[in-house]
Amino acid sequence: MTAVIAQPSGGSGAGVLLLSNGSLRYALGDIAAGTYLVYQDVITFGLQSRTVYDLGEGVLTRGCIAASSYANGYLRKRYALPLAGWGLDLVEQLAVIVGYRSLSGVRGFNPEGGGANSEYKDRYREALKWLAMVRDYEVDPDITEGTPITMTPRVESDCERGW
Repeated sequence: MTAVIAQPSGGSGAGVLLLSNGSLRYALGDIAAGTYLVYQDVITFGLQSRTVYDLGEGVLTRGCIAASSYANGYLRKRYALPLAGWGLDLVEQLAVIVGYRSLSGVRGFNPEGGGANSEYKDRYREALKWLAMVRDYEVDPDITEGTPITMTPRVESDCERGW
């Protein structure tokens, strides 16, 4: 039994599903096609909500699109794109990437400064390493491969003429 428990607003790409085994999973449905997360996921996995408020939804939404595109560079080596479904493991790693890249342009953020700032950089590096491990078959994420779009022409003809 699969029940939809939440769907992000806007777009036409993915919604969150609660599976009968209790796990959450994203599937094609309600966010922009080719995007694997929404800015709310960045709040959940990547950044504190007050930081998100300072950055703005637009910055994070564009970051989600960019991180998803970046991930496709790794994923296409192993999976047929677009993906039909993906789990929170991919969403979490991309949220960390979005969070770090969004903070990198903020005045006062210094990933080399130690403390909490360096923690963001460490998590970012781990997320990039995770994507490389997925590409290299070292990690098996919760991903359902899509059916590639083919451009095969449809050919029809009239009845045989006998010659």
